[in-house]
Amino acid sequence: MFDLAPRSGFSGILNPGAFGKAGARGVAISERTGLSALAILARQGAAAPLDSVVQAICGLSLPDKLRLTDDDRLTLLWAGPQQWLALSADPALMEKIADSAAPFAALTDQTGGRAVLRVSGPKAREVLRKGVTLDLHPNEFKTGDCAVTAVSHINALIWRSGEDSYDFAVARSFSGSFWHWLSVSAAEFGGEVV
Repeated sequence: MFDLAPRSGFSGILNPGAFGKAGARGVAISERTGLSALAILARQGAAAPLDSVVQAICGLSLPDKLRLTDDDRLTLLWAGPQQWLALSADPALMEKIADSAAPFAALTDQTGGRAVLRVSGPKAREVLRKGVTLDLHPNEFKTGDCAVTAVSHINALIWRSGEDSYDFAVARSFSGSFWHWLSVSAAEFGGEVV
């Protein structure tokens, strides 16, 4: 039904090593590779049974708005009203979710369509302020929060994955533009692609 085999969204774009201000490492940037991605849109009136099916498979609930739920195998991100993005390094788990959720949801394989990048480090928030249209202050955007927003005119799903760590899912076709904006924004603080 789906080809949920993971593929790189930044292949040939991200090159490991330092960039920007010499001797400074304000941010670390890494592609989250090996992830399968599945967009889930609940059918009208089917959000509750869909949630039950997902819980039965993985023990996680579909998150309320602007949040995520996750464990070591799966991340479920709120992506809009009754819409979610599922990410996992286990394609078999994703296929099981897709097969079981099909009666209750419209499903789209996004594995080849999304690129996921992590930006972390002591200057991450300062770098992101240059293009993210959200207030990323820790009191406003807490760990586990997520949002659909524009980042330098590029639509993205952003979530806070740790104290100084933010993840982005962008359309693969915009990965080059996203990297260009990010590398220019991070240059004054120094960065490293890991």
